[in-house]
Amino acid sequence: MSLRSPHALWRRLFLATIIALAGWACSSPTGTAPTTQPISAIVQTPTTVVSTSTTAPEAPPARPSFLFGKSVPGGGDEIFLAFWDGTIGENLTNNPAEDHRGEISPNGKTMVFGSDRDGSTNLYLMDLHSREVTRLTNYPAEDWGPVWSPDGSRVAFYRAGPGLVPTVYVIDADGTNESNVTDGVVPANAVDWSGEGEWLFVWMVRDGALDIYRVDPDGSNVTPVTSTPGSEGPGAVSPDGSMIAFSYAGPAGGPRDIWVIGVDGSNRRQLTDDPAEDWTTEPVWSPDGMLVIYQSSVRGDYYVVGLDGSAPEKLFDAP
Repeated sequence: MSLRSPHALWRRLFLATIIALAGWACSSPTGTAPTTQPISAIVQTPTTVVSTSTTAPEAPPARPSFLFGKSVPGGGDEIFLAFWDGTIGENLTNNPAEDHRGEISPNGKTMVFGSDRDGSTNLYLMDLHSREVTRLTNYPAEDWGPVWSPDGSRVAFYRAGPGLVPTVYVIDADGTNESNVTDGVVPANAVDWSGEGEWLFVWMVRDGALDIYRVDPDGSNVTPVTSTPGSEGPGAVSPDGSMIAFSYAGPAGGPRDIWVIGVDGSNRRQLTDDPAEDWTTEPVWSPDGMLVIYQSSVRGDYYVVGLDGSAPEKLFDAP
């Protein structure tokens, strides 16, 4: 999404966002948090290793913990690999276009991402072995926030642009069977899948508040997960499918902090309390579901916090 878009806020926030991988093996939602290890037992001293190679790897990369986007001098926004020990890997997109919000498929072979390389911001698929890129959507608007279904057969995303109400869609991974999930009347500008793919969690504005709703992929059975007078920022479902991590600001505004809640709306609790504002478009879960990574919008650095509410620790500086 370009800065000229009416949805420039989301575009601006993306420039430093980190992006969660979908499709870790999941169990039925329980709303119960797993036992948390000390952060220091998992997070190591960060280093930076940026690849300058222009050749494709011989095999798809091992499942990295997350991807993140950053601006590159003399170019656009790119998508980089990053790891939970604080290392920064190679630039996956390496294109002068604006590339954003990548997510690797559950089988680790394909990345879906957004790009304006052909004009409008649409979704693309990249084969991580050959680095071949194919177009997934083709619409004269802006397609954002793609997330894989747990079985890798579908991609959910939202569509926005001048004159459009942000609307959530689902499309098959081969580019067929595109359908809208939300009605295009109520703004819906973020989405994630439940652990087994039976529901979508959608962030929608109703009654003047941005809340999280559970909805069937065909758009039926809309059920609120949160109902607060403040604003729930976009989030991510935990690897076991039991919880959602998200940012939240109260009705009076002020800094956003990171919270978690059970997918059934239970056990809501706050993880951070920082005047610097812990905003990230999508918080990222560690593969074991014990930690959440986020970015401080004021400091710009990336932090990790445990579910036990222990003090956050820096993972790496903003590049």
